[in-house]
Parts: sequence; structure tokens; C-alpha cells
Amino acid sequence: MNNENRYYDYMDNEDTNMIRTLKNIYEKNILQPYKNSNKRIDLHTYTKFSGGDLLPHELVNLAIEKQIGTLAITDTNTINGLKELESDRGIIKDSGINIIKGIELCSKIDDQNINILGYGLDIKNKYLNKKMIELQDKNINAMISILDYLRKEFNISFSYETIKELINSEYSLSKYDIAKLCVKYKFTSNINEALNKYLVNTNKFIEKLNFEECLEIISKCGGISVLANPKYLTTDQNKLSEIIEKLIKYGLKGLEIENFNYSIKDISFYENIANKYHLLTSGGSGFRMLEDENLECQNIKSLTIIKKL
Repeated sequence: MNNENRYYDYMDNEDTNMIRTLKNIYEKNILQPYKNSNKRIDLHTYTKFSGGDLLPHELVNLAIEKQIGTLAITDTNTINGLKELESDRGIIKDSGINIIKGIELCSKIDDQNINILGYGLDIKNKYLNKKMIELQDKNINAMISILDYLRKEFNISFSYETIKELINSEYSLSKYDIAKLCVKYKFTSNINEALNKYLVNTNKFIEKLNFEECLEIISKCGGISVLANPKYLTTDQNKLSEIIEKLIKYGLKGLEIENFNYSIKDISFYENIANKYHLLTSGGSGFRMLEDENLECQNIKSLTIIKKL
């Protein structure tokens, strides 16, 4: 064997040893602590595909770090993040984390803005995919209107290339994406400031599905529909009861009883309402941005919807 061949054999052995070492570190420092942990549940999270900071696989990695055993990805008006995750399942398979395929649909009922979560979706369903394309087109039109509003009202504008990149992305565009641009181009110092200072009155540009259609979409692709974040829907218990009763007639199956900033009293209150109407209970952090770090605030141990997924 000549010296060149010896060198290549040596390098192959070094590469093999390095890969084996990295796998051992991965198993010891990440997988085993996760598998041995007392896991929690988070059924309300967003990825970069709907204004979040993290790509789907990055969110999964963070969930494992935070010892989340069951994670639902519920991007707003899109399933593209779930589709991307389908082709990158290494850490999911290795860790055993349970990923629930979800969505958040923005809607209205009696002039009241509501969000409806869907869980256990068949993301290959043709009807669902058709509706997602329609929503994507509506979102693009809404974002163009918001950008025009910012230019006229606040003299905030972005380059043609920036807008083109935004509009042509695979993401479900939202105010969060425009807020991030405001930060990037130093119109504000943080996302919340952009939302509250410049984007607070822009919901009028966003065309929302009616609640009947939202519930139908979720039902037709085999999902379970849940009313999201009732605390921020209304503080009037009678009004909330009216909304829930109306939604139930059209197929609502569950109620979100916990969000990252709900008190013990809040959780008990909404759990009692769920029990009153025989609704499944759900809950999650609403994690979107790393600066909020609310994924780790979740202390949910059990939810009745889990048994149905």
C-alpha cells in the first residue's frame, strides 16, 4: 500500500470515529435526557411559515430542549411548515416526540374576530390544499394593502426587492412579517413596538373566512376544531357562551383552556366551560418569537383532546 492510500484510509477512520463520537454526544446529551424527562404538552405554536422566528425543525429541536412530549404546529392559514417537516423527520424519529399536524384559521363571528385551531389534519387532503392556495392569495393582497397604508400614513417604505422577496415566499404572510421588516430597517427597535405603533389598525385589510367555512375545512380533512384563546375573545361570560353555542352547532369540538399567560383561576374557569358544553380541552403557549421565550412557560400535563389525536 502506498503512502497516498494509507493517508486516505487514515482519514476515513478519523471521519468514522468523529461521526461515532458525535452520535454518542447526541445520544447522551440530547436524546437520553429528553427520553427520561417528565414531558409536557404544547398544542399552539407557530413557525417561520406564519410569522414565527423558527423553521419547523428548529421549533422541534427547541421543544425537545424544553422537554415537550407532544407538540402541535398550528401555523396561521398555512400547512406549508408541516409539509417541510415531513421531509426532515430525523430528530422526530430519534427522540419519539409526538408531532400533531395543526392549523390556526382566522375568522369572524358576529363581527367578533376569532381564531379556530384544527388538529390531526390530513395535509394531503385536496380540499384543504385548495383552500390554502386561496388563503395565500388573499394574504398577499392584504400585505400589499398594509404596505401601502404604512407608506401613506407613516412614510414607511421598503425596497422593491424586499417586497418582492416577501410576496414570493412560501410563508403565510402576516403583520408579524411586516413588523420584522420595520425592525430590520430600524423604523422600530422591536417587533412589539412595530405592532403597537404602526400595525395596530391594519386588521381591516385582512379578509377572514367565516366561521362556518373554517369549521368545514377542518372537518373535511379529518381534523378536530378548537376555539382558541377565549380569554382574549371576550370577558363577558354570556357573550362567550353565545359564541360557543353557535360554533358547536357548526361542528366545534374543543376549547383552549390554557395559554402561556393564563392564571390557575383562568384555567379552572375555562375548563368548567369546556365541561359544561362537553368540549375537549386543549392548550398551548402560542409560541412565535424567541424574544418572548414563552414555550418554556407551559406546564400542561394532560388535555382531553390528546386521547382523540
